[in-house]
Amino acid sequence: MEERIKDPRDKWIPLYFVMFFAVVACVDAVFVYKAISTQTGVVTDRPYEKGLAYNKFLEEAKNQPQMEHDIRYDNGTLRFSFGVEGANVKASIIRPVQAGYDFDVELVHVGDGVYQADLNAPLAGAWTAQVGAQWDDKKFQTTHNFIVK
Repeated sequence: MEERIKDPRDKWIPLYFVMFFAVVACVDAVFVYKAISTQTGVVTDRPYEKGLAYNKFLEEAKNQPQMEHDIRYDNGTLRFSFGVEGANVKASIIRPVQAGYDFDVELVHVGDGVYQADLNAPLAGAWTAQVGAQWDDKKFQTTHNFIVK
């Protein structure tokens, strides 16, 4: 029977396996840390209740008056025109990519069915305005996406 000559490098083979898995564990730890530390927390509040009320939401959207309207954001001012005098107009300003910066604002009537409000958005970037108007027994809602520079 032939005797095998031992190579001194053979004793390092188990260490190579351990080092490989240690490197994989370190890389995974970096990914887990990045995922946890950069999570923005953007989730839907009360998703179950919103899901149950979705058909009601669709019915209200279908039954709202069909009106010509215009929403513009320019130089820090949100302007909403839809040709109705004396409406109560409010807007929810939402930052879709980061929680904690949403706010509500009431738009003031400036004449000829135009309502406006100055927005002091705390961050630059993408925002969404959900505008709702109520007058007499009627409601109108619309959404507008805009960029704050």
